[in-house]
Amino acid sequence: MTDIEPAPHPSLTFIHITDTHLLDDEGDALHGVDTGQTLRAVLRDAARCFPDADFTLFTGDISQTGNAASYRLFQSALAGWRTPVYCVPGNHDTPARLRRIAPTCPDRRMTTVDLGAAKLLLLNSRVAGQHHGRLSDGQIEQLERCLGEGDDKTGVYIVALHHPPVAVGSRWLDRLNLTNADKLLSVLGRRDLPVLLLCGHAHQEIDRRVGNIRILATPSTCYQFVAYADTPQREQSPRPAYRFVRVDAQGTVHTQTRFIRRPRRERRGGGRV
Repeated sequence: MTDIEPAPHPSLTFIHITDTHLLDDEGDALHGVDTGQTLRAVLRDAARCFPDADFTLFTGDISQTGNAASYRLFQSALAGWRTPVYCVPGNHDTPARLRRIAPTCPDRRMTTVDLGAAKLLLLNSRVAGQHHGRLSDGQIEQLERCLGEGDDKTGVYIVALHHPPVAVGSRWLDRLNLTNADKLLSVLGRRDLPVLLLCGHAHQEIDRRVGNIRILATPSTCYQFVAYADTPQREQSPRPAYRFVRVDAQGTVHTQTRFIRRPRRERRGGGRV
């Protein structure tokens, strides 16, 4: 974690939220966690602590069920939210339904968002009916063209997808990561300037460097996985979390992961996977 310090140059700031796993009905619990309540608690904390953020990025598994009702809860939670919201789908999501709330959410093609001093590249790593991830050849080609057209002397590229392109150290989870990560990292590694890549899926904090690429994963807003475990294990008393990121004009990343208290009123039960 890098402490947040006053920025000496113009910068871009944003909130990174991931793996909210919303259910279909208000108050429903997943593994003992009211996922709608924890998302709202995270949003309240982010609005209080970082009111001037430029945008909010959600990196997938917004829904646990993929049903329309869960996305209505997502839309309700965002009511009155001040910053633009950008999303990529996770393995539990239904991209077409998510796009009705966040039109820039990618489906078959990469979405590019021009942020002025930076470009946000949104990728869909979802494989229908599977938990692992994979980027289509079409998206890889789009990404390659986009980076090739950029000015290597200026600008920052922020890449977002759900599945991590690096091993996280848990045998079971590493089998469910991005299966063609080598292609993605190869394309991103051809740039001379730093690239920031944000992902979810891991339900834990990751901060890795692969050449010019800094890879950040953020803990979930609901439950967290035990790190370095051979089999799926959830932390017993997980705290909801999100990440604040600032990227300065030179592409230097300053970031802080913020854990918050669990909301007091939380329904127990719900053994859904």
